Amino acid sequence: MEKNKTGKYLKYAIGEIVLVVIGILIALQINIWNQHRIAKAKEFSLYEKIIINLEHEDRILDTAMITFKKHLDSYDHIFNETIGKASYDSINIIYNDLRWNNIYDLIVTNKHKAFFSEISTDKITELLNEKINQETKLLQANSSFNVFKNEKAKSFLEKHGILDSKTIFALEKYKFSPFSYTNIILYDKLKLQYGTIEFDQLLAILRVKTSWAISNLEALMRKNNEIQIALEEELLRN
Repeated sequence: MEKNKTGKYLKYAIGEIVLVVIGILIALQINIWNQHRIAKAKEFSLYEKIIINLEHEDRILDTAMITFKKHLDSYDHIFNETIGKASYDSINIIYNDLRWNNIYDLIVTNKHKAFFSEISTDKITELLNEKINQETKLLQANSSFNVFKNEKAKSFLEKHGILDSKTIFALEKYKFSPFSYTNIILYDKLKLQYGTIEFDQLLAILRVKTSWAISNLEALMRKNNEIQIALEEELLRN
């Protein structure tokens, strides 16, 4: 009898232990599932934020592209003037493009790179890494363009007295906007440099650097579009 009771108690205890273990396993599984659900919700929220910022960034890149193309058109016109294939542009603010830089910000990587590690989809991670690489190339191209403008083009204009100081000081004080629509180049002095090796090389380098920046801008815009499509598909799938 005693042995029989002991056996029953043992079976009962084992059953209790099994039930407790099963309960723990179920609780762990629920916790894991809940954590996965929270992580996914956070990830999808990140996707939505990236999409919004991509749209904002594309507007920034569109503006940068318009500016670079405007510069390139100006250099082409000026070069054609130097070889007798174009005449003085009566609008004349195109000559200011010999001086101006192109400045813009890339916002997606700056705002969200710290959270890219939370992304679980390999395709999205790969595309974002490709975006970062393309941004590096674009920023290098833009930096090369701006450095050349600052160190060479502006120096050239100043050295030859091509900036119109009287016009510059006649513009409204404390405001920069008038510079965007006012000619600050003394055309007669600029024309004296037409055909010189120094000016010819300046235009050639500006054309190369601007074209390189445009090429990298186009590549980044294509990559942004790929990322946006991939993110939207991922959101729809889930």
